[in-house]
Amino acid sequence: MGNGTEMLAYGHFDAAEQSNLIEAARASAVDLFTTSSTQEAQQWLDGHEARALLLGEGDGQADVALQTRAQTKHRQLPILALARQPSDLDFAGAYSWGADDVVSPGRTWSLTLRLRALTRANRGDDPAARGTAVIAELDKARRVATARALYNSGYSVRFAVNKQDAYTFSLEPEVTLVVMCTELCDDPQDLINSVIKAGSAAKFIISSEPRRHSEVSIALARNQLARVTDASAPPENVVFLANELSAGPMADKRAAPRILHGTTVRFRGEGREEEELGFSYNVSEGGLYVRTLAPPTDDIIWLELTPPKSSARVRLTGQVAWRRPFGPHGKATVPPGFGVKVLELTPRDRARWLEGCRTAAAELLSASLLPPSSDRRSTSG
Repeated sequence: MGNGTEMLAYGHFDAAEQSNLIEAARASAVDLFTTSSTQEAQQWLDGHEARALLLGEGDGQADVALQTRAQTKHRQLPILALARQPSDLDFAGAYSWGADDVVSPGRTWSLTLRLRALTRANRGDDPAARGTAVIAELDKARRVATARALYNSGYSVRFAVNKQDAYTFSLEPEVTLVVMCTELCDDPQDLINSVIKAGSAAKFIISSEPRRHSEVSIALARNQLARVTDASAPPENVVFLANELSAGPMADKRAAPRILHGTTVRFRGEGREEEELGFSYNVSEGGLYVRTLAPPTDDIIWLELTPPKSSARVRLTGQVAWRRPFGPHGKATVPPGFGVKVLELTPRDRARWLEGCRTAAAELLSASLLPPSSDRRSTSG
């Protein structure tokens, strides 16, 4: 008989990886069902109250995640992506289709830490209500992943299938946020101006095709009611930008603003040998937030990562300021992980860290102070 904590591992695993999965499951008191069949995986999920889904490497990862998350009963199901040698691309790709963490199936202890964290996870307190978010997104995977991220941060969610629906829904008083892709709205500025003129109180996040990201960002640079995100970025970035919009104009922000920055982070407790791997969510001169399902238990930790606008990694000592477990928890509006206050760096690493953070912050501020696109056209040539 099962012990009540059931998880599914989907993918092709070699003998050593199978052994690691079995050992981690046993150490975490988990009943783990493993299959490489998409049909069998879906049938198992339909018939069980799964506590987590582990997805091995392969082309079917995103499809299984999408099919699972599209079902209401599995909307909050944690998903752990398994990558043999996790890289920036593995993390970014997994987060884009809604994974909650990435870990190597070759590291038994790392697997165990995450499975244990998920067995202990509970619903906790519902996040504070933040109104209704309208999502107008053509890509189904991003639509589902964005909806989950917004739901977890306190929004109720509804979907718009075209530009007209987005316009109509944005006029409803309970709608506080509209997330729209550029494929559905070629001129976001025109739409925003129209709905604001019609009396909407909503704020806007434009999910731009990568090729248009710079163009759309410049066009909306001085619009205090809108932010732009790269459609290929993690959907949780939408929550970060929604928080920025709620906080007010850029001029009111702190001297060293937090900057969205995603890169692999190696971390371990001070003096410990075993290191873990996470992914940065945001950084500032004085700290950073690291995404992971297995935050360190130590208060003082060593970290290694690449700063913004840099190709050289730095090492720093930090103090864990707070930890965020998996699941909705009161007012928390960030994904699972931990916040760090920077304590020490070598002189060379400090220079690289500060230069990267300040350069990224300066670019952010410069963009926010650009004149409107119409002004630039009238003064050019």
